[in-house]
Amino acid sequence: MSKNHFIPRFIIRNFMDKKEYIRFYNKESNIVSKEVPHYEQLQKWNFHSKKSLAELNGLFPDIIINSIFKDHNKDLEKALADDVEFPMSVIIKNIVEKFNKREAISLTLQEQDFIKKYIAIQHLRTLKFKEISRAFNAKFSLPPYFKEIVIENEDKREIDIKAIIRYRSPNLNHKARRELEMKWKKKLKKNPNLVKQIRQNLFDESLDEMVKNAGEEIKNILTHPERHSSNIANQKDMDNFIKRAEIDKKEVKIIGNNTKTSFVLGDTGIVIMADNPEGKTN
Repeated sequence: MSKNHFIPRFIIRNFMDKKEYIRFYNKESNIVSKEVPHYEQLQKWNFHSKKSLAELNGLFPDIIINSIFKDHNKDLEKALADDVEFPMSVIIKNIVEKFNKREAISLTLQEQDFIKKYIAIQHLRTLKFKEISRAFNAKFSLPPYFKEIVIENEDKREIDIKAIIRYRSPNLNHKARRELEMKWKKKLKKNPNLVKQIRQNLFDESLDEMVKNAGEEIKNILTHPERHSSNIANQKDMDNFIKRAEIDKKEVKIIGNNTKTSFVLGDTGIVIMADNPEGKTN
C-alpha cells in the first residue's frame, strides 16, 4: 500500500510555516486545526493505481493515454510527478521569484497551454470527482430502447455474400462457392426481406442475452476500482473538461498574495475565476 497526493507537494510547500507545518480551516465549524506536517497531508492510501499507464490502457480500452505523459511504462503517480507536477513547479517557481522581485510576469503561449491542461487534470484528480464519478457510474444501465437501436442498425447494414460464404465455408472450391453465391442471390431477388427475417430470428433467440451481457460488461468497466485512475490518464476526459469549462477560451491570470501568511488553497490546488478578476463580473 502507498499514499498518493491528490494535491502536488510543490503547491503545499507554499502554504507551510518556517517549521514546515500547515493548518486547515473548517469553514463549517469556523475552526482552525493544529499545526500538522505538510508532507503528510492532502494524500490518501492507494488514491492512484499502481498499474502502469500501458496496463491501465489494457484494462480500459475506451481511453486514450494523455499525450502529456511521455513514458507509458510508469505508474500514474510517477507519471503525474514527472510530466505534470515538475513542469508546473518550474513555471510556478519562476512566477513567484519574479513576483517577489516585483518584476513583470509574462507567460509564453506554451506555458499558458500547459497550465490549462494542468488545471483540467487537477480537476479530475480530486476526492470529490472520484466520489461523484463512482456514484454516477454505479447507476449506469443501457437505455430500454437499446435493442431497437441494434436491430435498426443491423437492418441498414449491407451484406457481402461472397465474404460470408468464404468465412462460413472455407473448404469449398471456387465452383462450389460460385454456385452457392448464385443460389443466395436468387433467394434475395425473390425475397428482398430475407436477410432482415434471418436477422430477426437470430435476434429473437440471442439479442436479449447479448444486450444484458453488454450492459454488465460496460458497468463492470465503469465501476472498476481503478476507473478513476483511467479518468486522470485519459486524454478525452481532459479535453472534455477543457471544452466544458471553456478553459481554452480563458486567459491565464496571475493573482499574487501580498501578505505574510499564505491562506488560500482549494481542494484542487487551483482557482478558476471570472474573465476579468480586476473588475466587476458580468
